[in-house]
Amino acid sequence: EGTLEWLIQQYFASPEFQSGLKATTQAVRRRILAKVIEDGGDLIACDVTSADIRAGRNSRAATPAAANNRMKAISALYEWAKEAELADHNPVRGVKRLKETGPGHHTWTVEECFAYEQRHPVGTMARLVYALALYTASRVSDVHQLGPQHLTKDGSVRIVQEKTGAIVELPVVPPLAEAIRAVPHSALAFAVTVYGKPFTAKGLSNKMREWCDQAKLPHCSMHGLRKATATRLAAHGMTAHEIAAVTGHKTLAEVQRYTAAVDQKRLAADALGRTFGGT
Repeated sequence: EGTLEWLIQQYFASPEFQSGLKATTQAVRRRILAKVIEDGGDLIACDVTSADIRAGRNSRAATPAAANNRMKAISALYEWAKEAELADHNPVRGVKRLKETGPGHHTWTVEECFAYEQRHPVGTMARLVYALALYTASRVSDVHQLGPQHLTKDGSVRIVQEKTGAIVELPVVPPLAEAIRAVPHSALAFAVTVYGKPFTAKGLSNKMREWCDQAKLPHCSMHGLRKATATRLAAHGMTAHEIAAVTGHKTLAEVQRYTAAVDQKRLAADALGRTFGGT
């Protein structure tokens, strides 16, 4: 009692964890905190300091996103512990997150989309999953759950996003409708295994990795299709608010991060064209 491992187990058993967090969030927290137990579960929880957190952060500087996610999970643990009167401080408070550099998931280019479509024609499950991701700008956590029950009478698809709870209703554009019609699916999910069972999110992510590799696109992923949709919309002059209506982002900052490069190129071309294009 009183160790970090003990505190984490109390957190896992709490109503705040069991019913207050989405299943996907629970899974992520369990995975991260299990590693915390492995690294230092025998430490006395109340003796953990900001210096300990900072040292752990610095040792993971090569993977800043992972380091930041670990800090986020530990912070959530201690905030719960303070509320439950099992800790008197949160050692993560005041420790800055590492700067996450780089563009993150690769954004598919139009040429890469064509290459994938050539390898996986309409009528294949690979093409259907690709179409669901691209034409709804959905994460894998939503794609694997989409099914006939999400189609509305007016020809839209209604998605309650697993990650944020945001509700988006999108038209079923012709290439998506074509892909859905061409592949047998179950009553509850469009994306099904060869045995007719719905994919799990992890299983579908792994299968998409396989399909991308078959198309010789090892750097592409399903999340990159979500970014590709936002980028294509930006290239066609859509505003951040219009793009957010499709992607379901609650703030415009993330949309702007997705589309910064294409916005810069389009705006620069327009500015220089209007200024110098006449001579």
